[in-house]
Amino acid sequence: MHSREAVLAFYRDFVFKRRQVWVAGDPVLGFMALDPASDMVTALYVATPGMGIGRALLNYAKTGRERLSLWTFVANEGARRFYAREGFREVRRTQGDNEERLPDVLMQWERAG
Repeated sequence: MHSREAVLAFYRDFVFKRRQVWVAGDPVLGFMALDPASDMVTALYVATPGMGIGRALLNYAKTGRERLSLWTFVANEGARRFYAREGFREVRRTQGDNEERLPDVLMQWERAG
């Protein structure tokens, strides 16, 4: 949807300046970006799923927070299962109210209390 150059510019000029970003590994094995104002995970990527990197990043973000939210695509069943295992529940769905125009799911984790 976007050129490599546009994605690099977006991360350089927006994400790295306005989000909390955590990186796992050197070379990079995964990263996560979080909007601290809303506790919204805006990006989570792991190079090799199933190694615990995504879980570790989410657990780090959960530290000191009462809730986290994130969007994922309905079609990304693997991601939805992963987030459910990590304690996220589905809050609502859209029919494609996003740039990609694909159905998506808002998921939320709340600290048990």
